[in-house]
Amino acid sequence: MNIMKRVKVKQSINQELPITITYMGLIYPYIGTIKKVIQAFANDKRFKLCFYGQGADCDLKNFSAKQGIINVDFGGAFSPEKTAVYLDKTDIINSYYPEANSGLHYGIGVKESYGPQLRIPTISNAGSFWGKLSQKYGFGITVDKLAQFPDQLYEWYTNIDFRIFDAECEKYCRFVEESNKKWLQKLEATFC
Repeated sequence: MNIMKRVKVKQSINQELPITITYMGLIYPYIGTIKKVIQAFANDKRFKLCFYGQGADCDLKNFSAKQGIINVDFGGAFSPEKTAVYLDKTDIINSYYPEANSGLHYGIGVKESYGPQLRIPTISNAGSFWGKLSQKYGFGITVDKLAQFPDQLYEWYTNIDFRIFDAECEKYCRFVEESNKKWLQKLEATFC
């Protein structure tokens, strides 16, 4: 199933509150960082945090309930079909991970690639490879200090000029296509 064919490409930046920030994927390895994110955005009416992945529906739900945090939504493990549903409801993709994980520091995950293709802004770690790319092309913001991040994110998001944002996403997508073509040619030359 091709997720990209099932999700509508955004045509504008959502100006209605709350702004929906979605994290999709593994929960357990990053639960400490995810709890810090939940606490940083706790009951901020400007934002709704959504976490989808195994462990979100019980561990994070229980944590938030005990803290009295209500601007959150959780769902457990999900099918590929649900990815399209979640992305359609997403205003910002959360790709913020613990700093200590160097494997994530240099990687680009599937959910990150959805951002520029679907014209959904992304959040990532300052200094990470994805963070640098998202800032270079203007479709993402990086987290430097989590405690001040909600105000910084709101200011950034509500001031996005969609025409510029769209053009930069398109530029990034062309860059990726050209890079993929070059690598494919090298592979074919080497193995065929």
